[in-house]
Amino acid sequence: MANMRMVVGSLADSAILLASDSVGDLVVENLQRSEKERVWRSNETSLVTIAGTFINPQAVNCFVLAGHNLSGAGSVELILRLDNVVVYSSGVYLPANHIPAGVWRAGVDPFGATYDDNLPNQIARLWMSELVIADSFEIKLRDAGNPAGYVQASRLLMGQFLSPEWNMDWGAGVEWLDSSQHVRMEGGALQTISGIVTRQVTLNLSHLTESDRVRFEMDLAARGKAQDVFISLYPEQGGMQEVTHMMIGRRQNNIHLPHSYSLGWGTQLTFIES
Repeated sequence: MANMRMVVGSLADSAILLASDSVGDLVVENLQRSEKERVWRSNETSLVTIAGTFINPQAVNCFVLAGHNLSGAGSVELILRLDNVVVYSSGVYLPANHIPAGVWRAGVDPFGATYDDNLPNQIARLWMSELVIADSFEIKLRDAGNPAGYVQASRLLMGQFLSPEWNMDWGAGVEWLDSSQHVRMEGGALQTISGIVTRQVTLNLSHLTESDRVRFEMDLAARGKAQDVFISLYPEQGGMQEVTHMMIGRRQNNIHLPHSYSLGWGTQLTFIES
């Protein structure tokens, strides 16, 4: 099982983006902003492309497209280039996590249902086995049967993932935060004022090496709490466990890295969904 991973910030935020189709004010540059309501949308569903150019060549091994509305049949393809030469191609892949036979419930779950369907923020992600140097990229989205009649997404992250040599401690997990409030009426009835549901991830890293400590201080502490972070506790595992334990959020607590033992460091991290 792969150790937990996170991507702090996004190299794509400083890239020049160009989409083959956009709708009104829902422009592709919205993918470089943190606000979920500022989405990019395209009425083209059979094939829509997003092209990006970095100011300088960058080293990349992770791609994240969050807040998308791709259906279970929707596909993603990522191509990286250097000096107009393809240096990486993901091929066409389906980012949805389909409910497998034996778990899928006939008469309850729609045909082709995915674990992603009921999550507040669907995320397509791609991990690369090694760093790839690129100065441009192309994202191809295909979802001709999308029931909404359009394709959209809210956030694009690309960069180098941070993963400790020793994995997180047992006890890491996700807390579902529901801002709804119960109010007892005069007659005794209980009324609920509906709120929003978000997630909070808390984990302990008790066995950080010296190189881990340096990267955590450079990537997390130095960049501050305002930076978007993609965090995945169970990367590449698939299924509901991976889907519910990954999100884009921001660091909630301060960074504290005590020298726990000889040549070893530790820290606790809390992230709230953004």
